[in-house]
Amino acid sequence: MNALKHRRGIAKATLTRAVEFITSIEQLTSLEMLEIRLNRVIEAWHEFTTLHYECLQLVGEGEAEEFNTDFGLYEDKYFEAHAGLTVAIRERSSKNSNNAVLDSSAKTPEKIKLPPIVIPKFSGDYKDWPSFRDLFLGSVDTKENLSPTHKFQYLKSFLSGTAADLIQHIKVSDVNYTEAWDRLEKRFDRGTLVVQSFV
Repeated sequence: MNALKHRRGIAKATLTRAVEFITSIEQLTSLEMLEIRLNRVIEAWHEFTTLHYECLQLVGEGEAEEFNTDFGLYEDKYFEAHAGLTVAIRERSSKNSNNAVLDSSAKTPEKIKLPPIVIPKFSGDYKDWPSFRDLFLGSVDTKENLSPTHKFQYLKSFLSGTAADLIQHIKVSDVNYTEAWDRLEKRFDRGTLVVQSFV
């Protein structure tokens, strides 16, 4: 139990530092650094939620109430950090795109290439949905230099099993990207089922 609490404390510290970071983001902070921090925040939240539900299995009712109050506090920190970093990434991406347009020395447009991203395939297991959703939104959906069609292609490449089956008949196109994502959210973004999958 002590080991679980210690690991949970490390995840909490990461989320706290992330909130402190977004309140003082410097204009010189690179896009790459922001993306790394966003991925770290998502990983820390996934670790925190996993350990939280493991701890609840081992504590009494009184201590469980304290754990749940603590959970709400750090859930707010996660949302704040995620939103702040996502906005900063969008601003940097937009700025970089504008700079590329203004660069008259560029004779040919650069080929869009998504940086290497470690996103485990989502097979339809509810407990894996929060992590997959946040990683995909933070690493792919926020890329303004990618068209909806490109984003749709990446989405399909990260799915397997029942998750892949859910959108397999939707044609890959700009107009269908939102429909495909909405279909996944309606099926898997269910808090109660996510919690039950951990239990």
